[in-house]
Amino acid sequence: MARKIFSLYIFFVFAFSISSVCESYAQQSNEHIKALADSAAKSFTWDVQKVEKGALMYLDVPFQRGDSIAYLTLTVAKMKGTDRPDVISIMVPSPAKKENGLYFMFSKTVRKDGKFGVEPDTSSASSIGFIDCNSEFCTARIKDGYIIGKTKEAKTDVFREFLKYDHVWFLYFDSTGHQSVSVPLFSFKKQYKELE
Repeated sequence: MARKIFSLYIFFVFAFSISSVCESYAQQSNEHIKALADSAAKSFTWDVQKVEKGALMYLDVPFQRGDSIAYLTLTVAKMKGTDRPDVISIMVPSPAKKENGLYFMFSKTVRKDGKFGVEPDTSSASSIGFIDCNSEFCTARIKDGYIIGKTKEAKTDVFREFLKYDHVWFLYFDSTGHQSVSVPLFSFKKQYKELE
């Protein structure tokens, strides 16, 4: 019962955070949004390191954490000759509350009444536990792009969602409360297709 209440709390915090951003987008002019998108294209270009057996993609996403800037780090490892990633890794700064794990939800960019906005897909909300926490980072790993639920049949294809949606929103808890980070996925889609 406590887990269900906590999950509902997470959902409402997430939905409120996303709706606040959506409202902010809706109030901005199309020219301003285009300038932001161009800037984001440069900021959210993944670093790619090709190795003999495949490739690694890295992205450090800055976000405001209290009075300082912190980083969420995404890493995607892909072996040559495969379509799916071997692993997707998400690292957040310590001290994250390991027992709460990492929550995420996907969204699409939409145009309404001539203005751009973000439309979250609440059905895409999911969570994963941290596999490791040290003094610097807490890490969550998604093997083969899938999160396996309590049964093997209950699995979420996170990799498919990375290719389907325009943004992924991450949320986790630390000693100061909740932290939420939005990551545009347009660069990921383009760069991943270019890997061997």
